[in-house]
Amino acid sequence: AKIMQRPSFSSAMKKAQRRAADDGLALKGTETQYFQLVKESLDDMIGAAFKRGESKQAGALMRQRDALLKDMDAQVPEYATARNIWAGQKANEAALEFGRNAMKMRAEDVAKATAGYSQSERQHLLAGVLQGVDDVLKRQALSHDGTRRFKAEGVRDVFGTILPKRQADRVVDLLE
Repeated sequence: AKIMQRPSFSSAMKKAQRRAADDGLALKGTETQYFQLVKESLDDMIGAAFKRGESKQAGALMRQRDALLKDMDAQVPEYATARNIWAGQKANEAALEFGRNAMKMRAEDVAKATAGYSQSERQHLLAGVLQGVDDVLKRQALSHDGTRRFKAEGVRDVFGTILPKRQADRVVDLLE
């Protein structure tokens, strides 16, 4: 598939092979277990990209991971079932982490990345965004310049992607 030709995906595949070898597994690269390791490598790469402040790279990696999962779910229905059981908690954790970094992203990128979020993931996303705002406010000691900086970064737009307009306006008004 085309996705396997992408440099980051290729890197995730190499990391998966190395991890399998470290665990004493001889995988051919066609097993579900192998692609689970590729997915986990992509997850690690996504987390690292966010920590470096590379939100666009993280978004690209997330799209690759989502395409892989879509293919895996179609190929192995049992994988989809097992993943759905496990995914709830992990998805919420990922949404929380994504939210913490959302203010560093363009509202359009946040909207794209969170389009398929469940209600629970949206709640965790909002909690993460609020934690991110709190972190910035603490750093800026609640100065007027801090709220002006928030406006310049498109806070209203980011909140508008995760909340109904009226609620988003109320939150931003509290920051002003």
